[in-house]
Amino acid sequence: MRECTDRRIPCHGYGSKPAWMDGSSAEHEELERIKRAVKQNLKKIRKAPRSRNLGRCVAVRVSPEGRAPSETPPTPEVTELSTSSLLEQALDHGFNNLDSIDAGSRPTLTPRPMQEKEATRPFSPSQDLTPPRVLPPRLASLIMYYLDHVFVWQFPYFIPRSCLGNRSWLLVFLTNGGSLSYAALALATLHREASYRNRSYNQEAFELHSKALRELRKLSQHTEAETLLGDLPRLAEFVAASLTLISFEVFNGAEYDWIPHLDAVTAVLAMHSPEALLRTPSSPGHTSPYPTSDGLADDPHQSQIGFHFLVAEALWHDILACATTGRVPRIPYRQWLEGTGLEMATLMGCYNWVMVAIGDLAHLQAWKKEMRQQERLSVPELVRKGQRIDKRLQDGINELKQTAKVGGGIRSNMQPAPWVSHIFAIASLVLSSTIVSGPWASLPEVRDAISESVIVLKNWPQAIPLRGLVWPLYIIGCMAEANLQDFFESMLSSVLEESGGFGNSGTFERMPIEIESPEEYGYDKIKYNLSESSVTDQTLESLDLKIPNLTLLYNEHRGETKLRKLIADDAGVSADDVLITSGAAGALFIITTSQLGSTPDSERNHLVVVRPNYATNLETPKAVGCDISYIDVTFESGFQPNMDEIEAAIKLNTRLVSVTCPHNPTGSTLSREALDRLVAITKKKEVLLLVDETYRDIAFAEKLPVAASLGDHVLSVCSLSKSFGMPGVRIGWLISTNKTLQETFLAAKEQISISGSVINEWIAIDVLTRRKKILSDTTYEMRVRLQMVETWIESEELLEWVKPTGGVVCFPRIKEEPKGGFLAFYSRLLNKHATYVGPGHWFELSDSFFRLGYGWPTREELEGGMKAISAALRAN
Repeated sequence: MRECTDRRIPCHGYGSKPAWMDGSSAEHEELERIKRAVKQNLKKIRKAPRSRNLGRCVAVRVSPEGRAPSETPPTPEVTELSTSSLLEQALDHGFNNLDSIDAGSRPTLTPRPMQEKEATRPFSPSQDLTPPRVLPPRLASLIMYYLDHVFVWQFPYFIPRSCLGNRSWLLVFLTNGGSLSYAALALATLHREASYRNRSYNQEAFELHSKALRELRKLSQHTEAETLLGDLPRLAEFVAASLTLISFEVFNGAEYDWIPHLDAVTAVLAMHSPEALLRTPSSPGHTSPYPTSDGLADDPHQSQIGFHFLVAEALWHDILACATTGRVPRIPYRQWLEGTGLEMATLMGCYNWVMVAIGDLAHLQAWKKEMRQQERLSVPELVRKGQRIDKRLQDGINELKQTAKVGGGIRSNMQPAPWVSHIFAIASLVLSSTIVSGPWASLPEVRDAISESVIVLKNWPQAIPLRGLVWPLYIIGCMAEANLQDFFESMLSSVLEESGGFGNSGTFERMPIEIESPEEYGYDKIKYNLSESSVTDQTLESLDLKIPNLTLLYNEHRGETKLRKLIADDAGVSADDVLITSGAAGALFIITTSQLGSTPDSERNHLVVVRPNYATNLETPKAVGCDISYIDVTFESGFQPNMDEIEAAIKLNTRLVSVTCPHNPTGSTLSREALDRLVAITKKKEVLLLVDETYRDIAFAEKLPVAASLGDHVLSVCSLSKSFGMPGVRIGWLISTNKTLQETFLAAKEQISISGSVINEWIAIDVLTRRKKILSDTTYEMRVRLQMVETWIESEELLEWVKPTGGVVCFPRIKEEPKGGFLAFYSRLLNKHATYVGPGHWFELSDSFFRLGYGWPTREELEGGMKAISAALRAN
């Protein structure tokens, strides 16, 4: 958990007691160490500024009341005491000692709208939460904020008039001082602060979050004694608090921190039957699961409603998480969704039959993986299993369409369930195709499903929120062809905007080029690997490296001076203009996050980027949520970007223009005239120009100057990975002659890695000292390889290409669709001929293209791989 990580304390989660908790001196010493770690963390927080922005500061923001920027009210001045000392005192004193804390130490708040005015005042966990009907005003206001604002974000399709509509059970738990109350207050505090000011680390929210974890820990300890399972009130609170903490982690942008909470919920619910938790008041032996002191004894129906709600939410997370975790649902979902009366649509907006199908797809994926590992996979059986799920989904979609037709058209239905279920069902069909056939966007069934999804989304009623559609939009969007990518990116941007930029829908997704990489497939299954984009990987022996006895300290933050000077001398700049990064990818990440990121109150920055491109140049800007205009280079233009199009695409909010030279995946290179014009255009428009020069050192024509030497608005990125064959060393660099930008980039690096590796930088110095000889030998060998490829393509009547002028990759095009289609071609190539290339969809293009890397394999492997491609193009 983040709280443990921040304090450098080993986290034991909900697991068994660690060995040192035995009452001995070891336990005392460990507790003392934890206390010291907590105090050191508090000191660090007090010294830190309230917020840090890596990019440009936003000077004005629009207030919630819609005032002009100049009228923006000041935000509350939250003091050190409110976010750390006060909370720590409160946590030390317990629930009932609020009076022992000096009231005068609390911060003064500026006026806000009436409802939020009380909620914005810091809530101390020491406040008395016990009285269920008499609440302190600040606590009551924060609870109301949760119910009015946060609950709607968690459950955008909740139907108040349904059987789940009475939330009095929730109010009881929110006011009883237990784990759910702290979890909900933590989430409400985080949401409230993020809604009113630039997002930053919220100490108050995380202290409440920590308190919720401690309360959960107490509850989970009952599991060891097997009492939690039979204590329904405690079980309900445990499940509700854990689910709320999932929302907390997701709201905070976490990718995986929510999984332990889901594991805890699914573990305990899997031990119960529907009859035990969803029994009606008339069921034999029924007793209310809530103590009479909770005020629910007068309404025993709440026992059923509370668990209906909680189980539905738990099933939702458990089933949809399978696409992220790669595992099967842990709760027996069919047992709960078929015949119990549990209706997912009234809470999450999706009919049960869709959720069952998604769960079944997770099992199908797991079965396929297991059979493949055992080398017993039957493709016909896989297809039959997939078809059975597809038929249920298609029958459900047809029924939705028929119902809408009878009811006067789908536009007349403003209930969320038919719309939400329809788009989730389409996404499930797309997911089914990827499991059975592989991630091939060109398949007719995938194209048809995606086309239908576009129609549904274009007709989507404004009254139904989009923010609950992250899962289907990602599933469908990942398989959409290039001409529809902008549409789905726009939809996801709408989701982010509707959510206020909160949540993990904007976090990073694995890219096809990584998911389908030979490392994932297994090098042992590939004989001819023509998919790599670098020269042959070097070894310490091949480079004649003997690493000395180095001191493993923090290195210079900018990078070793000698290393920066070696790079600067080649580039024609000074050593201070060079920042050493973790590969070129690290440099690109630093540039993107510091220059293209935005805050909820600021205008989104705009990027103009050449496409196709190295995946990081496209995916990282998408992840930070900037606006993007693509300059598509084509086969017919020799993969050269049109400078007039670039100039026309620059807007008032454009921050960066991004190109790659030599180009990946085509190997084309800008002329000196084109580079000079691009430098002039971006200078005139007052925007930054990023040139990814990863392959610059391998040039078959005129070698261009380092672009950053041509202007202080130009950024150059390069590394030792591609041209030197040293991707495992992770040395890259970012060159800029702009001192202000360099300070920003340095600050970004320090937040990510502080400094580089002493060992890696020593290796880099040694290699770059011999740069001229190494590159001379490498370029000569790449010319030989390129000639081999040229001879092959000129004799291969089914292929055409644009001959590269630099780098180690090319991008041939298949003239006619192979027998059986492109999917069959790539399958034959890999499974029959053990040859691997990078299909066009890695780069958001048609699979008629493929990237061929001629620098990584040996000459013999290159020759064998090219023959295999020719054979696969002609096979039945």
